[in-house]
Amino acid sequence: MTVTKAELVRITGKPNSEEKSGMPFKDTTRRHPTLKELQEKKYPFLYVDLPGMLDDLLKKGVIQLPEPKRPEDVGRTVEPKYCCYHRMVSHHLEKCITMK
Repeated sequence: MTVTKAELVRITGKPNSEEKSGMPFKDTTRRHPTLKELQEKKYPFLYVDLPGMLDDLLKKGVIQLPEPKRPEDVGRTVEPKYCCYHRMVSHHLEKCITMK
């Protein structure tokens, strides 16, 4: 068997994301904010109001506290870095991203 004439076949696949939108793929996807971005975010309430807000939300049953990751820290409320929401010593309630 002899081949007399060979034809070129072009195989096309999915277009490259850069060709499709003109932007690299990773710039067009949604990304989660970094910890620094979350910490610097401005909220419409004062951080001093957070303990009162937490008490009100718990009394009304709007939220429930998560299970403590460190049960030995639960009663250490006099520590300067005690978070009432997480019930552990790691950060102030005013800096608690989850509570905000």
